[in-house]
Amino acid sequence: MKNANDDKWTLIESRHEGKPILIRARRFVDGVDRASYPVRLNIFWQMLSPDENGLASTDDTPALEAFEERLVQAVDVDAQSVLSVILTGHGRREYVFHTADPNEFLRRLMDMPQEEDPYPIEIHRTDDPDWEYDQAVTATG
Repeated sequence: MKNANDDKWTLIESRHEGKPILIRARRFVDGVDRASYPVRLNIFWQMLSPDENGLASTDDTPALEAFEERLVQAVDVDAQSVLSVILTGHGRREYVFHTADPNEFLRRLMDMPQEEDPYPIEIHRTDDPDWEYDQAVTATG
């Protein structure tokens, strides 16, 4: 099985309403069959104490890193779903996943380790078979 760690990431710096937006876009080394992942799940993490630019502070970073690592291990490591883009800015981080089975994604999310307090996340589901959102946000840089 292909290792997700083999993929490369591109960092794009953009601005929105005068504030920085950091975009990490995944470049799939072996490509990805986008048609196999027609549903997009945007997971929004609201930061508790962003810095003055709306980016992750040293207070937020450990929780964000732990959540991302756990989530990737839960759904991406076996390609059940794929993480394609991460946006950080305006006091939140957005993880963009694509999946064929949103219910299985949510089951795995619920089964992954949690902290004492629930993760401060909100999830939006959209049919996006052509990954148009990814193309739109990575074109802004």
